[in-house]
This record gives sequence, C-alpha cells and structure tokens, in this order.
Amino acid sequence: MNIRLKMFLTVVVVSMLSSCSHSASPQFIRGNYYMTGDSSCRFSRPRTDTSINCYNSDDEPTGYRNAMTDQELSMYQHRQTMNAMQAQTNATNRQTLDQGWDEINANTRALMRNNGY
Repeated sequence: MNIRLKMFLTVVVVSMLSSCSHSASPQFIRGNYYMTGDSSCRFSRPRTDTSINCYNSDDEPTGYRNAMTDQELSMYQHRQTMNAMQAQTNATNRQTLDQGWDEINANTRALMRNNGY
C-alpha cells in the first residue's frame, strides 16, 4: 500500500471519529490534500495543479489554499491521534472518578444507616 493511500485511509478514519463538523480537515482533491470544510472554505474549485480557490457557504470567494505537504498532513494526523488518545484518557478518568464518588456515597449511606440515620 503506497504512502498516499495509507495517509488517505488514516485521514478518513480520523475524520469519522472527529465530532467537530465545522473545522477544517484534509480533503483529497485531484491527487492532493487540502484543508477545507471550515467557514472560509466550505466549497472549493480548482485553481492550479496544487491550489484551490475557497468559497464560504454563500459561495463568496474567500481566497485560495495550497496543497498540504506530506509533513503538514503527517502533523495533522499526529495531532488528531493525540487528541483521540487524550479524549480516551479523559473518559477513563471521568469513569474512575464517578466510580469513586459512587463508592463514597454508598459507604456514607451504609455508615448513616448503621448509626441510625
């Protein structure tokens, strides 16, 4: 599997896991990746072989964007992976904290019951 296909598949998976629909993410257009999808680049049209013209949701031109370099795409993927790992850590920490509070509350109820409250 070539590197571009691997990158594309990774971006697709990460994009599917991402819950934010209004932030830019890499899109594969005519053989290159471009950051699109944010309010300044809802739509795009070819400009050159390695750039696109961007348009907002009202189809007004907002400028252009160059194709991402392999390094930029790699950094984006790394940040997305780190964000997903942090979200998982946060969820685990929340669950552990909730379980701790449940245990404290159960112990408090038992103590109160044993002392006639």
